[in-house]
Amino acid sequence: FISYRVWCDSVFAEQLFRELSRIELRPNEKLTVYLDKVRLLDGKRFDEGFSQGLANSQIIGPIVSAKCLSDMLDLVNEDKEDFVRVEWIMAIELFERQRILSIFPIILGEQQEDGQYTRDFFESLRSGDVVLNGKKQPLPDITSHKSNAKAREYLRLVDEDLSKERSIREVVEELLKFQA
Repeated sequence: FISYRVWCDSVFAEQLFRELSRIELRPNEKLTVYLDKVRLLDGKRFDEGFSQGLANSQIIGPIVSAKCLSDMLDLVNEDKEDFVRVEWIMAIELFERQRILSIFPIILGEQQEDGQYTRDFFESLRSGDVVLNGKKQPLPDITSHKSNAKAREYLRLVDEDLSKERSIREVVEELLKFQA
């Protein structure tokens, strides 16, 4: 399951999907990779397809990019549903219940004009900060009640529930506990 923010990480997510989908596990058996734009079916309920796709995956690969996190920082000013954050909360909850085997975060810093990513992004995240546009700022310890409520709603579609509400800082810290 590839978790990504559409407006900033879709090119990378689609390339990752194509590359992973080529992997043969056994002769004539390829790795099945979940990317929403490929696996969600037209005319079917998004919430059910998405929740089932996440809960039935063995490994979740959240793309943690600088631009992705910039949207989460907007929650400091306004509480709103953030579907990437919902996916990350669900992944943590499903891992804790042993419904998924692992979380494999993919860390991307800020993309520079030459297409390369900054290298200090991961270290700043591990220290509880995020560097955006060259400015270092702390990850907010703010809980989005709307994102947590949506995670609870989607978890109930796969017969699970939210164990606790998590702040932006807590979600990122949980993801970074996994080696990637």
